[in-house]
Amino acid sequence: MPTIPSPAITLLSPLTPPSLERTWLTAPHPRLPFVATCSADKTVRIYSLQNFTLLSTISGGHKRSVRSCAWKPLVKGESVLATGSFDATVGVWRRWDGYGRGGDDDRMAVVEAGAGAGSNDSNAYADADADAHSNNEEEDDEEWRFAVLLDGHDSEVKSLSWSPRRRPAGYLLARQVYLDLGGSGRWR
Repeated sequence: MPTIPSPAITLLSPLTPPSLERTWLTAPHPRLPFVATCSADKTVRIYSLQNFTLLSTISGGHKRSVRSCAWKPLVKGESVLATGSFDATVGVWRRWDGYGRGGDDDRMAVVEAGAGAGSNDSNAYADADADAHSNNEEEDDEEWRFAVLLDGHDSEVKSLSWSPRRRPAGYLLARQVYLDLGGSGRWR
């Protein structure tokens, strides 16, 4: 009887430059050749899957390690990334399409979260949206725009996931946090 070869996992290429701290999670973009990595140094790095190089570093939104991230699915014209941290917050970041397609877009950019980032008011998202459109030409250095910070979680955010389909009220963002009820180790 002929033997069937076992599937093997092989390294395509390392992501360069790598994070100097622990990387908690890697999340591929749902429709573009990018991957986001969450790091203990409080940043998210966006790498190209075409040449495995760093495109952007998102920082300034969290006070502790970024533990998880999730790309919003099926959004045309922009990329939306939610980030969860050990500081018990969720950040939402936006980037208009055209990202990483050569030229100046391939440079590394560092985006700092702006003042007022602690608001979880729904108007903050709309204000950030309007601001991103109006300042797009003026702020070419900023590839990622900080949209909103969701706080008030009891403990660190371990996992994030967007709903796969748009609901009447929009996409839903699920967050998983660890809740220790007297040492029971229960999740919610």
